[in-house]
Formats: sequence, C-alpha cells, structure tokens
Amino acid sequence: MRVFQFLFLLLFFHLACGASYAQGGLVRGAKNIMSIQAIQLARQSFVQGQLLNQVSRGLVQISRPGASEVLGTGFIFSSRQRLWVAMPYHIGGVTGSRRVIRFTGENHQLVEREISIVANGNAGWHAPDVSLAEFPPQDAPLVQPLSIGTPLLNQTAYSFGYVSGRTSGVEGILPMERYLFNAEGFGLMADRRIPGEDAANPFNISGYCGAPVVQWVDGKWRAVGLHTGSCVTEKGHTRSFAVNLPRVLPLLLNRYLKNGSGFSRDLSFRGWLIGKLLPSEKVHAVEVLRGGERIFIQLLRNYPNPYSDEHSELALGNFELLSGDEIRFEIRNNQREVRFLSHKLP
Repeated sequence: MRVFQFLFLLLFFHLACGASYAQGGLVRGAKNIMSIQAIQLARQSFVQGQLLNQVSRGLVQISRPGASEVLGTGFIFSSRQRLWVAMPYHIGGVTGSRRVIRFTGENHQLVEREISIVANGNAGWHAPDVSLAEFPPQDAPLVQPLSIGTPLLNQTAYSFGYVSGRTSGVEGILPMERYLFNAEGFGLMADRRIPGEDAANPFNISGYCGAPVVQWVDGKWRAVGLHTGSCVTEKGHTRSFAVNLPRVLPLLLNRYLKNGSGFSRDLSFRGWLIGKLLPSEKVHAVEVLRGGERIFIQLLRNYPNPYSDEHSELALGNFELLSGDEIRFEIRNNQREVRFLSHKLP
C-alpha cells in the first residue's frame, strides 16, 4: 500500500512540475488547474491500474431468464468451501427465484449461466438487502472471487459495477470513489461528490446496485459492502448506502446451510415478524382492515418489479396507517392454495 502511495505522489509531482516548467509564464491559477488535473489523472490511474482488472474477474451482471436487460450487478465470493454470488435482494428476489448471471470467461468470451436464489434478506436502507446463489462450480477456474473484509470508517473505499446498456467486460464497469463514515446495524453509509453535470441526477444509473464496495483491509483489497442505492444531498453531494457484508453474509449462509433448500423465510412488515413463508409461497395481495372493514387492497400479482414477500409493504405507498389498523397478507402457493397472515398495529 505504501508503494502505491509513493507512486501516486511521484506521478503527481512529475506532472505538476512538468506543467509548471513548460508553462512557467502562465499565471498561478493555471498552475493550480494543472495540479488538480494531475491529481485526478494519478488517482484514476491508480484506481484502474490496481483495482479494476482485479475486481472485474469477480463481477457478474444480473438479468432475468430470457431477457437481455441488466437488472443489477453481483459479485462472487468464497465461503464454506463453495463459491457464491451476492446481489441485492431487490434485484435477486426471494428464495427460489431464477436469475441469469453473465461474466467474462476465457479469451474474453461472455459466459451466461442461470442460477437459483438460495437465501435472501429483506428490504430497507439499513436492512440485509442481499440475495445469495451458488456459483456453478464448473466455472470456478474462470473467475477470481473477492475476499470479504470488515469496513474501515473515515477512510476511502471504491465501488465497481455495471451500468445498463454497457458491455460485460472491463470497459463496461463504472468505478466510483466514496468515503465511509457510518456502519450501524446492517447498513454502511458513505459520502461521494459527483462532479459536473451528473450532480443534478447522479444516480440515474440502472444496473449499478450490487456493486461491491472494496477497501484495503489487512494487506489486501477486500469487499466490505454491497451497494444498494443513493440519494442526492445539497451542493451535488450524494449519500451512498450499502450492506455491511461481514454482518449479513454469515447470517444468510448459516440459515441456508443449516436448514437446507427447504427452509422457510421471514415475512416482515416495518420490522415486525408477521410469519413464515415456504419456498413455494408468495404474497398475492396486501390489505388494510380498520374496525373490521377492509379499506385498502393492493394485488401484487402484476406488481411491476421482481420483489415479493418483505417488499409487499411497499404496496401501501403513502397510505396513512393508524394505530389499531390490521395489515393482512394473502399468501398463495404453486397450487393456488390460499392462507392469510396478519398483524395489528400497536
């Protein structure tokens, strides 16, 4: 790490001094501009030269079966003597969901595999927004899994992800720099400045969710977070959100490996556990009862996103809930058998 820092400073000094010597008659403002450009070029060279090629062999694009559209990014990691693919829950969905991963194989050839989600978390800024699938073992020689590390606060980190419409190779990966400042619960928060015209709408970037957030930890570049979204603040800043990987991945892996592929999963609403769902079950509708009468219902059968289960609470939108309201979930399985789970607000 110290060698990289030295090279960075050497490049900066060389470029800055070269610009000053060649244009010694220019005003101080021009020199300052050249110094800023030198820093930016050196930083870009450092990031891309040391990280991009390494991380790219562990990245995958996520799509639905039969579709070319990029839903998001995922990455490969190793644990319990297996390879896994991590992606956002709001991209991968619940256990049993089918997704397609694309990655670069030998001779830069695109490899496409269909996978099945085996474990999932739930939705929310500070929730374990992660879905896991097993990576095909026959393709292990083609990839380089990322190591997992503990995030270091008040330090710089980098994220790498695909953007919809770009290719699946290194040239299609978008690197971003962020500054980690908070790691509470399952969440990991960072600030990042978006320069120029992108500041007005910096995250109109479909496909970037799921990008691994990497830091230099214990002498190695390691994935410490999984990007799940951002919001714009004043003066062109963004606040970026990620999942704290060392806090989430062990929970999901333990649940899957302990219970096997037939384990039940939680149905929750705003932090309350409503009940358990089997892999063959999905939430068909969510409704609100007030005083014993139904005052709201939303069918999720044609809800235009890949979510279900925990995300069904989003169907309520801006509907104002009152104390004593009953939230009732209609559950159906593959045979269209119906049952209900409900929760009364305190």
